[in-house]
Amino acid sequence: MTYSNRRSIRLKGYDYSSSGAYFITINIKNFYCYFGDVSEGVINLSESGKIIDRIWNEIPIRYANAFLDEYIIMPDHFHGIIWIDRACMGAGVDACTDACTDAIMKASTDAINRVRTGGIAGNKNPMLNPLSISNIIRWFKGRSSYEIRRLPDMESFSWHGRFYEHIIRDDKSLEKIRRYIINNPVNFF
Repeated sequence: MTYSNRRSIRLKGYDYSSSGAYFITINIKNFYCYFGDVSEGVINLSESGKIIDRIWNEIPIRYANAFLDEYIIMPDHFHGIIWIDRACMGAGVDACTDACTDAIMKASTDAINRVRTGGIAGNKNPMLNPLSISNIIRWFKGRSSYEIRRLPDMESFSWHGRFYEHIIRDDKSLEKIRRYIINNPVNFF
């Protein structure tokens, strides 16, 4: 399947830089257990799992509009909650755009950001907004992949091509998702 034929799994017409909480799930390609193991309901992180932990916690430093909530690194996937605060967007856009670098090439992508057309989605493409959930996760996946592939025997590490998000709409849902994240190691088979 080519990228132009991929069906979007995002909510059509929704602005993924809108203020609110987002539940994120990212899987490792082919579900290999690279990030550690679970023993008696506790995750024991490998070196690559520790990299994931460090880079996830760099998100609020890189994106002034993003704040982290509960998260868990599992052997073959990751769950986390990211809060977006549009009130921070003025500072965040400048901070993000000025510092925007390709995670692998370490080259500025600022000029590219200004000339993009948005591809098939046109100006509705969430990747055009440097502070959207899609852009944040793209940076996280790229940066963590770069660091993990530098570890011995990890040259083939890869995330699944897509990630999954759920827009958290109320406090009841937020609390349910927090409990799910916290209890994920206990329920891991």
